Amino acid sequence: GGGGGGGGGGPTTYVVGNDVLRADDARVDVASIAYPLSGPDVIDWDALELIIEHAILSTKSSIGKRSILMAESAMTSPAQRERITQLLFERFDSPAIILANAPLLALFGGGRTTGICIDSGLYNTFVVPVIDGIVRHADIHHVAVGGALITSYLATLIKRRTGQHLPDNIVNDIKHNHARARVVQSASTARRSGATAAAAAAAAAAAAAAAAA
Repeated sequence: GGGGGGGGGGPTTYVVGNDVLRADDARVDVASIAYPLSGPDVIDWDALELIIEHAILSTKSSIGKRSILMAESAMTSPAQRERITQLLFERFDSPAIILANAPLLALFGGGRTTGICIDSGLYNTFVVPVIDGIVRHADIHHVAVGGALITSYLATLIKRRTGQHLPDNIVNDIKHNHARARVVQSASTARRSGATAAAAAAAAAAAAAAAAA
């Protein structure tokens, strides 16, 4: 995220990167922290431009000297892809650009071309099916739940038990280092899963019998 602060009509100072999370940084007005993305949609192009610039300079690379591979959401619209490409070419003078589907890259990273990727971000989670390296866009499932909701719920539990309200960065550290997820399966779901497994086994047995005949 990027933050900007400046009072009294003076020039605005932008802070990008980890400095935004430092509560003792006098340059940061917490109320003005900008989140350039809302799910797959860019809602603040100025903030996104600052973050891209920060990312390039953090690699010790000069702007205009490196090709760029940017991972994008499976739900990125063609209009948004066009604007991002225009930004990278015109503002950052990149010699070559590839916009690649993030779930697809994750699947390739695991050495597979077919599978189901769960792409969970700050506010949204996408379940993305991929067959032979092609994303099945019509079958993507979206759930409006992400890491921010889990952090908020964990902060509520901590306050309920201790009476203390902890800053988000501390709650995030607790979540990342100590929290674990557990799947709780209802009886009806278990019965459906068992019935599905039994039907699959019966079908396999029938197919084997037919082949033997």
